[in-house]
Amino acid sequence: MQEVRLRPAPARSERCYKIGRGRIVCHLADDILWDISLSQISDISFVSWKARDRLLWRIELTTPEQTVDISANLPTQGTVVSDDYLSFQKIVAVLTTALLEHQSEMQITLGERGFAQKALFAFGVLSTLAGTGLLIGAAVSGLSISRLIAAATPMCLLLLFGVLLLRNYHPWRHPVVIPLSKLSEVLRALAGDRQNRPQSGG
Repeated sequence: MQEVRLRPAPARSERCYKIGRGRIVCHLADDILWDISLSQISDISFVSWKARDRLLWRIELTTPEQTVDISANLPTQGTVVSDDYLSFQKIVAVLTTALLEHQSEMQITLGERGFAQKALFAFGVLSTLAGTGLLIGAAVSGLSISRLIAAATPMCLLLLFGVLLLRNYHPWRHPVVIPLSKLSEVLRALAGDRQNRPQSGG
């Protein structure tokens, strides 16, 4: 079996992922956190967030019994030379090879789904309503033009934030789906890796 070690976040303990013999197993020290059969994986998705100077990546593997994830917390500066980026890419390479042996047409969905998508959409609705309500309230309050402009700036930002969430996470959007074999290229693009370095499965 192939073994790859990765920390889901700088302050969290290292996980050891073992892939092979038709399974993927996640270890924390001597404990097994989860163990699933590759042939049972019915769905796979990838989520990427940027928070200040960090890239937050998450792969979710879904079987009929459970959903598990493989997470990484990467620096935005020097991403492609960080150990966690290289480890995450290696996991993707090994996992892709192993999964395609079982399901040659496997695809992966990009972006949040399920409860997370619904929660973000709901937050977008609340932000949009709050921003709109505050703008209307400020407009009819009789504030001077200078004060109105100063007050409108954060309200417009709240409204814009809400609109962006509504656009990106509304429940009627069509999910972005790509071949699983293209995931490594997506990761390189997100990390700014322009060297197109080969990904080893070993």
